[in-house]
Amino acid sequence: IEEGSMVSAFLVTRLPLNTSEPDVTPSIDPKEVQKNLNKLSDNIADPSWWVNEVLPGGIKIAIIIIGAIFLRALAARSIKRLVERSAKKQLDAVEASGEPSSTQLIAAQRSAQRFETLGSLFRNISTLIIYTIATLLVLANLGFNLGPLIAGAGILGVALGFGAQSLVADFLSGVFIIMEDQYG
Repeated sequence: IEEGSMVSAFLVTRLPLNTSEPDVTPSIDPKEVQKNLNKLSDNIADPSWWVNEVLPGGIKIAIIIIGAIFLRALAARSIKRLVERSAKKQLDAVEASGEPSSTQLIAAQRSAQRFETLGSLFRNISTLIIYTIATLLVLANLGFNLGPLIAGAGILGVALGFGAQSLVADFLSGVFIIMEDQYG
């Protein structure tokens, strides 16, 4: 390297890297540990700590879990009733037209099967959404910071979206094939 060049000026003026070890390594103080254990044992034996600190959080979590179970059952029942009503309407329409032909009966049965398939799909999707939200709410009540978790899930979703475009396209195509009865 020539003296006076830009590279030598950079090498001469750069700061040295800080490669030294930290002066103080973290240590565990046995007295501090004992103090925290004593405080914990005092809290466990104190009923007011349970009532004021533990119980409200536990009740919130129990309400979230019970609410999620109830909401999932309500959603599944509503979807099931909607599917049964739609399938019955198809079969009743064919039977009300007088003496139905075998092709009309087969078409009505296939329509009922399509409704049941889509109902099962919608029940599973609603279960996934409800339980995911409930899990996030429970984690938030336990004191977890959900910001990084949601950001990471968003990035993962984008990556999977780009990586699995053909899988998503095939899934959506399959749903539309079932809905429109393209092979019937």
